[in-house]
Amino acid sequence: NFYFNDIDCFDDDHCVAVGEGFGQDGSGAPGARVYTISDGKTLKLSHFENAKGVESLMAAKMISQTEHWAGGTAQSGGLFAPAFMLHSKDGGSTYKNENNGIVGQMITNLDFVSPTHAYATTVNALQISSLLEYSTKAPPSPPPPRSSSTAAGWASTTTPTRSCARCASCCASPRSSPSLIALHAEIGRASCR
Repeated sequence: NFYFNDIDCFDDDHCVAVGEGFGQDGSGAPGARVYTISDGKTLKLSHFENAKGVESLMAAKMISQTEHWAGGTAQSGGLFAPAFMLHSKDGGSTYKNENNGIVGQMITNLDFVSPTHAYATTVNALQISSLLEYSTKAPPSPPPPRSSSTAAGWASTTTPTRSCARCASCCASPRSSPSLIALHAEIGRASCR
């Protein structure tokens, strides 16, 4: 047992849909699924994430007849669970998780301005939302509120505006990921006022 969370179509014949099922809810095959349609009528299971049976896919976006993205997380509510930004360029034959090291965020929606520029909404274990931006090019010198990431790929657009000393010291580390900085900024806003 599973249920669908999102579907997106490029045209009448090419679509991608994502779904999930959980063992505690009675699913005999728990995990996250990506389905594709390439002939306008046949639903094909293209990808199945079930390492622990708690994986979730919430968002799907078609870019072309053969390229699409699916977003979610390895574990809903998991502080250190990797985000799923599953990318297929071959109609669902293969997938690569292009999450750029983002953890603790569940992708809830995707929107592409172009094939090389996109935004995603997320929610973390504390039910705090964030916004991610995707670019195939490294961003220019970032004006606020963009993150300080200089790599191409997905990055948080949330900028810490106020945080406590424990968050600031952790986020000052050059190894801190944009998602960790965003998470700490939100925790700081909630608990360090």
